[in-house]
Amino acid sequence: MPKILFCVAVCLSLGCGPSGREEASPALSLPHQNIPGKQVLFVSDDGGNSWAHRGDGIAEDAFLTDLSASGGKIVLSTKQHGLFQYDPDGIRWMSLPAKPGNLDVDAILLRDNQIFAGTHGEGVMQSDDMGKTWRPVSLGLTSLVIRDLAFITGKLFAATNDGLFQYAGESWERKFGEVNLQVNAVVNHGNMPLLATNHGAFLQTENGWKEILKDRSLHNISSVDETIFAMTYGELFLSTDHGNNWQSDQQGLPGGLYTFQVIGGEAGSLAGQWDGIYRKLPGIGWARIRATIPDKFAVTELLIHQNTIFAASSGWTD
Repeated sequence: MPKILFCVAVCLSLGCGPSGREEASPALSLPHQNIPGKQVLFVSDDGGNSWAHRGDGIAEDAFLTDLSASGGKIVLSTKQHGLFQYDPDGIRWMSLPAKPGNLDVDAILLRDNQIFAGTHGEGVMQSDDMGKTWRPVSLGLTSLVIRDLAFITGKLFAATNDGLFQYAGESWERKFGEVNLQVNAVVNHGNMPLLATNHGAFLQTENGWKEILKDRSLHNISSVDETIFAMTYGELFLSTDHGNNWQSDQQGLPGGLYTFQVIGGEAGSLAGQWDGIYRKLPGIGWARIRATIPDKFAVTELLIHQNTIFAASSGWTD
């Protein structure tokens, strides 16, 4: 997942307007909760109506950066403690045997027993044995800051600070952008790459790349069915016609803050926000799920896998 995150105090004081440009990744500071320990991950098996803490095995100071699932496996990454795999029988997270690179992992992608880890400064690391051994696969990359990874129609893509790259065997080839174009997210939209960048949203079409949202700095983007959700600093936008037309989708969400992530499933569209999870209600807007997740639990990562919803937070401070 993209990691362009502001401190909540900065958002409130500056407004985090949707036209702002953010080139770096400052440390995230989230509100401390008055609960035992520093709970960082909850799951729901009933569409978000009730939640249970499932962060056992993860260090309290862990800065969670991404979640990925394949088959019956789920893996999460942290900046300083490496990668973890979920053990549903023991209901806890187990540290993978070895850690990729310098441990500063921003993005992960799991495919069967193969893991790709995007690091902040060491490019991409690959493991073919569920984290027992790692090898660098960064040949061809002009930026070693990896912000997101995605498989789209069998092709591996990496979002970097120098555009979008595709992996071709043993090396990478730039497919879109240029030096200093910060691609913060790449997702699948109709079997085509859809990008969130610091200079707008772009969609690959049969006729080439198309700029579909201009003059906005996006930190994330998602595709739910045929709806595109574009996440800017301060406002959520949506398009139901592949980016030709856009409208604000902020109704019901807190003002002055921004949405971290939007996902979709049988429970409908869900949004991770600074104060928890919101569900999209047709014709009404977004409504906060008031369940057993602590108040003001900032949901920075969301994943639905086999009808279970995973909601994670990061960057706790005392």
